[in-house]
Amino acid sequence: MKVGIVDPSGAPVAEALETNCVALESAGFDVERRDYPVDAGNRLARAGVEARAALLNDALARYDIVVCSRGGYGISDLLDALDWRRLAESAPRLVVGFSDITALQCALYARLGWTSLHAPMPGSMLWRPDGEDVNAVVGVLRDWPGECEGSVAVRGTGVDAIRGPLFGGCMSVIGSLIGTPYFPRSLAGHVIFLEDVNENAARILRLWNQWRQSGALDGVAAVVLGRFVHVDEDERPGLDALPERIAERSDCPILTSPDFGHAVPNYPLMNGARSTISAGRLCWRYSPGPAIA
Repeated sequence: MKVGIVDPSGAPVAEALETNCVALESAGFDVERRDYPVDAGNRLARAGVEARAALLNDALARYDIVVCSRGGYGISDLLDALDWRRLAESAPRLVVGFSDITALQCALYARLGWTSLHAPMPGSMLWRPDGEDVNAVVGVLRDWPGECEGSVAVRGTGVDAIRGPLFGGCMSVIGSLIGTPYFPRSLAGHVIFLEDVNENAARILRLWNQWRQSGALDGVAAVVLGRFVHVDEDERPGLDALPERIAERSDCPILTSPDFGHAVPNYPLMNGARSTISAGRLCWRYSPGPAIA
């Protein structure tokens, strides 16, 4: 299986990317890298945006599996520059990543109904070749586009037998797309998973108000909160209390999981897959066929 490693967002950690690409090749994948051209200059300047958009358009045209090397910032700059007409005529691609890459995954789901994989990226120190979460990612890459599956532990009381298509990622990145053509028209019936990094509790609650007041959460089956991490440990008590504060502001079940987010482990979750919450686990399964969205 040919895998394209593309660099459309922040600069990857070069040593990690090199090591992890070698590990993917050793696992049997045909890996091709599409790196940001060094002569393109600043990634956020106009020339840098154009260069990143060209990289991403080319990768989506070439590869069935597009693994983003790292997140950071900048994907939202590229959404208007994607060749949506050509993509609509293409077989679905599997885009792998999280953090800033969530913007691309959200847009592909909203516009085309494509599934994508919220998962570690090889240009980050969070991708550990011997990690169980990375092994789970590699297993999904081997199985796709056939049937594939995964699961994470969830915590919550009085919640069981919840079903729905899965959707989510980095809360602030997805929230910035609310009201744009790149956010799903409705998430009714979905199981939503959310995580974030370097946002304190007050800012997360403000984001939650935006999600709720915009109608983005109308009719959702449940929300699973993953890891919300912050470099300032003084923020930890407020973040630990987030599930309770969010539940007070919610009409749907709120659960938590220690198994995904900007941390280790970060087990894969597939946007668009069918999911079930039961017996303390969120289990997802993808089968080829018509898109859910």
